[in-house]
Amino acid sequence: AGKANQIQVTASLQVLRTLTAEGELQIGQYKRTGESNWLEQAHSTFQMARRVVERTRRSYQEPGSKQLLLDQFFEIFEHSIEVDAALYALGKDPQYLAEALDISENSKNVLLNEAVQKAHADQFAGIPPALVQRESDLQRDIGFYENQLFAEEQRGKEADRRLLDLFRDKVFDRKNEYYNLLDTIALEYPEYYELRYGKPDFSLAQLQAKLSPKRETLIEYFLGDEKLFLFVVNPDTIALLSLPAGESLGNMVRELRRQIDEFDPLASNPASARSAYIQTARGLFEWLLAPAVPFFQSSSLTIVP
Repeated sequence: AGKANQIQVTASLQVLRTLTAEGELQIGQYKRTGESNWLEQAHSTFQMARRVVERTRRSYQEPGSKQLLLDQFFEIFEHSIEVDAALYALGKDPQYLAEALDISENSKNVLLNEAVQKAHADQFAGIPPALVQRESDLQRDIGFYENQLFAEEQRGKEADRRLLDLFRDKVFDRKNEYYNLLDTIALEYPEYYELRYGKPDFSLAQLQAKLSPKRETLIEYFLGDEKLFLFVVNPDTIALLSLPAGESLGNMVRELRRQIDEFDPLASNPASARSAYIQTARGLFEWLLAPAVPFFQSSSLTIVP
């Protein structure tokens, strides 16, 4: 079963590459023709791709391996949000905005949620420390060999078949032991298992319910390679803005950080440094916040970077 799982993971990576290329082609066709059916096909393609990403991610146990997967196919999430924004613009169906926000949350918070779950689970009394330590040791070993296997697979036809077999065998052995351990934990310590491995729920309705008592506004960013998507969520509305991204934005953020780090009030000309800082900060405000201001329904603002 373990070796079959490795073969399935390798096949899934190829499927993801194919789906990404297909979805990008469909987006391109929509932009050239303006025919909405291409956009709907792209929506289905990237929806399928996200399911494959999730299934493949769950086959990895070590956070480092999961992060490699997410980095490799991050464009799937960016294209998914792009397509949802375009479909909403065509039909004003709010389900596309809710889906886009869910995609943003899932793409960014997978590892954070898992870390929080682990912290909560580790505080749970009743499971022997030796079992928790063995769980951690096996995850570390699996992560190491998964990373080695993943890197070797990326070499394509130049990959060393002997190394591929070696790393697959190592992952197979460690995962067999790991899954047996999880079976024991699930059976004997079910509360710990649920805290550690249960999936957190997220929905737009839940988020808006939390914003409602104080009439707060929440804004969230999704930074892709080509676009910066800005969500503005109020208790009863949601907006999605598509803003330019790229190296210029990164340069401006780095410059602001440099100005803050290097500011010296005792310098010979602090007014000049302050003026430069204000200019950079104003530029970032105009880029990142000003487009969202018309959608604010409250002076109480929460920002999710």
